Formats: sequence, structure tokens, C-alpha cells
Amino acid sequence: MKKDLPQGPFDAIVIGSGIGSLTTAVLLAKEQGKRVLVLEQHFTVGGQTHAFKRRGRFEFDVGIHYIGDMAKGMGRKLFDYLTEGKLQWQKMPEEFERYVYPDFEFSVPSHPREYQRRLIERYPLERAAIERYFRDLLAATNWYSLAHLLDALPAPLRLPLRFLVRSKGRFANQTLGSYLDQHFRDPQLKALLASQWGDYGLPPAQAAFGMHARWKPTIGVVAGFRWVVPAKLPRRWCRSSSAPAVPCWRRRR
Repeated sequence: MKKDLPQGPFDAIVIGSGIGSLTTAVLLAKEQGKRVLVLEQHFTVGGQTHAFKRRGRFEFDVGIHYIGDMAKGMGRKLFDYLTEGKLQWQKMPEEFERYVYPDFEFSVPSHPREYQRRLIERYPLERAAIERYFRDLLAATNWYSLAHLLDALPAPLRLPLRFLVRSKGRFANQTLGSYLDQHFRDPQLKALLASQWGDYGLPPAQAAFGMHARWKPTIGVVAGFRWVVPAKLPRRWCRSSSAPAVPCWRRRR
């Protein structure tokens, strides 16, 4: 056993050091003053927030590759609280994604209005459907946020509202493929709008439209941001967006 390992007793033991586990450990330590032990079999912490290099110059992201809505808002406040402001953020390029098909290419801008304008310019006959698509993306995103908030409410408040929330979210629970077939005619445009399905892991025939809407990093977000670990981190830690949370947890263990 290494000499620097903390000794018990512990108030809580967290198995695994992914971003969820570290968040739990930090909140228990900061909010309740608990002594928390985090167990991790890897040589570094962070789970799928790691990045690593090959040959000293080819960098790979294990899991997270960008996070939207980090300019301001609740998400940014949560990360700042968990890491005590040590996690820095780097703004992504204005055109942060490019879809390459055999017969065409399309670059996605970070602002939803510009994204919509480019789509209408390329597919003018689908203008009404494109405009509706952006409205529905925002509506589905808001519905998903409300549904998650509902799950956090006490049971007496949650049960009466559940039926209302579900009835309003039927369109968000249809598949992305069904939504696109219902509103669009151009097969190339359908493919283009569904291009991100690889990010969330389900093809259009299986993915919920609401999940697709929640994943779109341009909707309701002025610009996407990508995490960059502060240069002041100790070298013994792998590059990881969750690593700044570790010293916060260690000081309170």
C-alpha cells in the first residue's frame, strides 16, 4: 500500500472515478463535509473525460469532445463550482463541424440562425420545413429539460404534472426518422439533418427526436465550447476535464 493513501474510516466509498463519481465525491465533501474514498483501477482518474497522445502529436479524445452552453448558464456554473474555477474553456471555431458525403459537403456554424440560413439557401424549396424544424428543436429541448426537472420534484408534486408533461412531449418521443419523413421531402436534406446521430449512438430509425434536439449544440447556444485542461495541472495526471475536481476532493477527504 502506498504511504500517501488516506486511512479510514470513511463516510462514503465511491467506486470508479468517472465524471459522475467525481461529482458525487466532490458534492459529498463540499456540501456535507464527508470523508470520501474514491476507488479507481486505472492509473489516472477521469473515466471517459481523458485525452491521450500517440507519437507525441496525435491527440485522441476518449469520450467528451465538446460541450455546449459553456459560455454562461447553469452548466458553466456547475463546472466552476465542482472544480473551483480551475477548469478552463476554449471557444470552438465558428464552423465546428463539417459533414462530408460522396456528392456534397456542409459546414455547420455555431450560431443557429446562420445554420438555418445556410440550410434555406441550399434547399430553398424546403424553407417552411426548415424553419419549423428549428422551432421544434427548441421546443423538444425545453420539453426534455422540463421532464428531467419533473423527475427531481417530490412525489406529491411530480405525479399530478407527469401526465401533462407527457402529453406535451409526444412529438419529442417520436423517432428522428419519423419526424424527418413527415416534414421533409429532399433525401439529401434528411441525411444532412441526421448527420449527428453517430454522436448519440442511435440511427434515425431508433433515436428519439427529443434526444436529437438535446444533442444539437447549436440550438439555443451562441457558441459551442470545448474543454481544455489548465496547464498548471500536475504532470502525473492525464489530460482530463474532470481532473481539476480531484484536488478539490482531496483537500476535503
